[in-house]
Amino acid sequence: MTLRWFRTFDPLLAIIPVVLTVVSVVFVYLLTQDTAGTATAWRAAAYGVAALILMLGVAAADYRGLRAWVPWLFAAGILATVAVYFVGSEVFGAKLWIDLGFFQFQPSEPLKFLLIVYLASLLSRAPRPLPWGTFWAALGAVLLATGVVFFQPDFGTSMILFVVGIGVLLHGVSGRLQRGVIAVGLLALAVVATLAIRGVAPLSGVLKPYQRDRLTSFVDAESDPQGSGWNVLQSKIAVGSGGLLGKGLGNGTQSQLNFLPVAHADFMYAGIAEAWGLMGSLLVIGLLTTLALRCVSIAKLAPDRFGQLVAIGAAVKITFELLVNAGMNLGVMPVTGIPLPFLSYGGTALLTNALIVGVVQSIAVRHQRAASS
Repeated sequence: MTLRWFRTFDPLLAIIPVVLTVVSVVFVYLLTQDTAGTATAWRAAAYGVAALILMLGVAAADYRGLRAWVPWLFAAGILATVAVYFVGSEVFGAKLWIDLGFFQFQPSEPLKFLLIVYLASLLSRAPRPLPWGTFWAALGAVLLATGVVFFQPDFGTSMILFVVGIGVLLHGVSGRLQRGVIAVGLLALAVVATLAIRGVAPLSGVLKPYQRDRLTSFVDAESDPQGSGWNVLQSKIAVGSGGLLGKGLGNGTQSQLNFLPVAHADFMYAGIAEAWGLMGSLLVIGLLTTLALRCVSIAKLAPDRFGQLVAIGAAVKITFELLVNAGMNLGVMPVTGIPLPFLSYGGTALLTNALIVGVVQSIAVRHQRAASS
C-alpha cells in the first residue's frame, strides 16, 4: 500500500471509526477494571486492531468482486445463524453466540452486512422498473434473515435486520405499487406486534416473558424498579448526573460502582454521558451521524448501483442502531441489546462494522480513482 493509495481514502470514513474505537477501549477499561481487571480492555484493544486491519484490507479490495460470492455468503450466514439453535451458548434465555474457544462468535451480526450486500446485488442486477419476481425474492430474503434471528430469540437484532432490509429495498424498488405493498406489510406487522405485546391469543407466545417485561418497563420503569425497570432507571440517572461536562473519567457513580449493568456494552452511551456529560454524548452522536451521512454521500458518488445500495444500507444500519441504543439509554426506547456502533463492547459487532465501513471506503476509493483518471 503506497502513500498515493492512502490519499484516495475518504478521510471521514477512515478517521471516525478509529476515534470511536479508541474511545471504546478507554471506556471499556474504566467500566470493567473493578470487576475484570484489564482483561476485557485488552480484548477490546485486540478487537480494535483486528477491526482496523480488516477495514484497511477490505478497502484495498474492489467491492465489486463481492457480487460473485454474495449468494453463497448470504446462504452461509443464514446457516450459521440457524446453527446457533443447536450449538449456541445460551445467555439470558437467548442463544446468540457460538463458542469458538478463543472467540464468542455471533452470526447474526455479520448477517446484517450479508443481507445488505445480498439485496444490493439482487436489486442492482435487475432491470428498471423492478420485476415483481425480484421484488418478492428481495422481500423474502429480508423476512428470512429477520425470522431466523427473531426466534433465537433476539428481538433487537431482528429489528435491525428488518429495518436495514426494508431501507435498502425501498431505495431499490420502483413504482408506487411496490412501495404500497411494503407500506401495507408494515402496517400489518405493527398490528401483529401490538397484539403480541398485549399477549392476545394466538400471538401471546410470540414474545418471551423477559421481552414483554422490557417493553413494560419501557412504558413504566417505576412499575418494577428493582427488576425489569432497573436498567432503564439507572441509565437515566447516569445520563442525568453527567450534567453538561460530566463527572470526569473514572468518577461516575452509576457506571463505575456497577449500579448500571453491562455499562461497557448495552449502556456504553450512559457511561460516556456520565463521564463526559451532555457535550461528550453529543460528540458521540455527532461522530456517528457524520459517519452515516458520509455513507449517504458516498452512495451518491458510487460508480454503480450495487455500490450505491450497499452505502445506503450502511447508512441505515448506523443511523438506526444509534437511534435505538441512545434511545434506550435515555429511556425513550425499549431495552433491546442493540450495540452502539464502534463503541459498545463486542468483537463480532465491531468487526462487522469495520467490514461495512471498509466496503463503503472501497466504493469511495474507486470513485476517486475514476475521477482522477
